[in-house]
Amino acid sequence: MRAVAKANVKTLVKGLSHKKGYARELSARGLASLPATADGKEALTACVESSSEHGYVRATCASTLASWNVKSADKAIIRAMSEVDAESRYWLAEAL
Repeated sequence: MRAVAKANVKTLVKGLSHKKGYARELSARGLASLPATADGKEALTACVESSSEHGYVRATCASTLASWNVKSADKAIIRAMSEVDAESRYWLAEAL
């Protein structure tokens, strides 16, 4: 089972750089169902920090980080709140 989870994490982390926003959102959502990994945390934090990323994708990345209880991402989430639309800001706040 761990080998399958590890392969899935690798695939989903790669999906966070897909050209389509909905695919990146689904990858972030999929990671929430798997155990936290260093690669996953790093990629999701980068997603939240990216000012060029869609707000809804950043919010989904933040939600996954919150489900993994990654407190080190809190500052990035707070900074992102000033750069996104109102609905995404709500979900970023929810992740805190």
